[in-house]
Amino acid sequence: MSSHPWILGVVVVVGTMPFRTLGQAEQSLDFKKDVLPRLRSSFFPEDIPAISIKCRMTVEPRDDTPSETREAVYRFSPRGGLVTHLRWDKPYIDGYNPWYAFRIERPAEEKDWKLVSLWMAGDPGYEEYVDSIKLQVKERARIPPVGIKGVSLVELATFRSFRLTECKRVNRAGREYIQVSFEIQPSREEAERYPVAAWEGLEFLRHATIIIDPQMWITVERVTQHLGNIRGDSKVYIKNNIEYRFNSKDQLIGYNIHAEITEVSQKRRDVIPRTPTSVTRIETIVETPEDIPDREFMLTAFGLPEPKGVKVPGPWIPPYVWLIVAGVVLAVVADIFRRLARQRGGSQEAT
Repeated sequence: MSSHPWILGVVVVVGTMPFRTLGQAEQSLDFKKDVLPRLRSSFFPEDIPAISIKCRMTVEPRDDTPSETREAVYRFSPRGGLVTHLRWDKPYIDGYNPWYAFRIERPAEEKDWKLVSLWMAGDPGYEEYVDSIKLQVKERARIPPVGIKGVSLVELATFRSFRLTECKRVNRAGREYIQVSFEIQPSREEAERYPVAAWEGLEFLRHATIIIDPQMWITVERVTQHLGNIRGDSKVYIKNNIEYRFNSKDQLIGYNIHAEITEVSQKRRDVIPRTPTSVTRIETIVETPEDIPDREFMLTAFGLPEPKGVKVPGPWIPPYVWLIVAGVVLAVVADIFRRLARQRGGSQEAT
């Protein structure tokens, strides 16, 4: 199935057809005073100790081509990391742990992973490879509540070409939202500050409209326009509807994206098809555990043998479990001593 590689970015898919705002009451806002100070660069702090992001992407073409589904995982802990690259024909995963770094791949039509590259700790290139994976996973973990391709609106507003075209309150289906529209043309230098976003085609972004929930300051809908290719002879519109999920502590635990993608030839500039070229559905689960077992970053997690001399660690047990066990042991020992003391006291009274 032919497609643009940058459209297949997992954590953030962008774009869409221009839309008309529903509702009647509209009020202009000061973008720098009323909006920017409320926005966050990410749902998570920069020093988050561990994170696991699992994505399931389904692409449904609007022709006779059957739908296809791909899965991706991004994980990070103090001792390991994993990042999935969703090349549609042959996805591959880069990973590392304290003993080695690796790359595995699996053709789309096959079930088993194959080892492509292996660097043992201490080998030339190992540290450089690990640093690259760390950078990619950390960038994937920077999930901005309001942004495009993992780059927050706060950061996009600093780009030299950023030009605000509209910032106002709007009413949609009886609820109040904030609509921000802007034009932008990221330079290659600006895009390369964000390696993942650059790979997904950030420099092709030209226009965006974002609908923001002012209660939680998160994106509800995002509409973007991109150049279809480096020649600029087509445009791609992508409309994203996003639903976030939070736990009882208001921490992000997942989100779903419904993206409608439409490509328009520049030869017909006055025509925007009403039917999207394809629809992409992305289901994402986000976990922020205290730690992730080392075995999750090893070849054994993908059904492959470990390198010679490397042993798989036993199941990881969280520190609080050891504290509970220690507490139980101390309680049992204390109870035994109390029983012994009572028995001695009883025997002395009997004599």
